[in-house]
Amino acid sequence: MSEADIKMLTTMDSRNKEPRLVVAMYGKASELQIGFSNCVPSILREVIDGKVEYSEVWGIIGEKDNSSTGPKPFCDSGSCIWDMEGRVAGIVVGGPDVGYAQPIEWLLEDIRTQSGIDVELI
Repeated sequence: MSEADIKMLTTMDSRNKEPRLVVAMYGKASELQIGFSNCVPSILREVIDGKVEYSEVWGIIGEKDNSSTGPKPFCDSGSCIWDMEGRVAGIVVGGPDVGYAQPIEWLLEDIRTQSGIDVELI
């Protein structure tokens, strides 16, 4: 799934009539979860080996859990995210409440740049 496809929000939220992209993931800790893309770009700040690193990430809000008042965390790092057509969209990179992901297109480009190997999903 391309970055352009991710930004094309295809479903209307029935409550506030805003467009969103419905996605799913299956994580070791959280199992199957459904979430909705957040159309506001996010910047993730991490300290790695004492150096502050910033990266743009894609925010995902988990579906509401019937046993609580808020959404379930969508933050099982390393989990694959896909859309409702089964297309791989990204990989979860963390987040305590709102999940953050890197679009798969960016990750594949990083692999190509770092390794020199032309990789693709089929």
